Amino acid sequence: MLTPIQAHRKRCLECVGGSYRAVRECSQTECESYPYRLGKNPRRAGVGGNPTLKGKEAHLDLKLPT
Repeated sequence: MLTPIQAHRKRCLECVGGSYRAVRECSQTECESYPYRLGKNPRRAGVGGNPTLKGKEAHLDLKLPT
């Protein structure tokens, strides 16, 4: 069973004849699968990641080997 994101990706690949490059270059923005064509959910952008790093100043807390 495919996840909804995988189903959108598969639909895009079938639409363009199986070409991954054509999926990336697709310009059919009115298609419901367009935002999901790369296999990612754009609504989750920025969600997750490394919970130990909090903001741009996180690199200042790193200790360099001496």
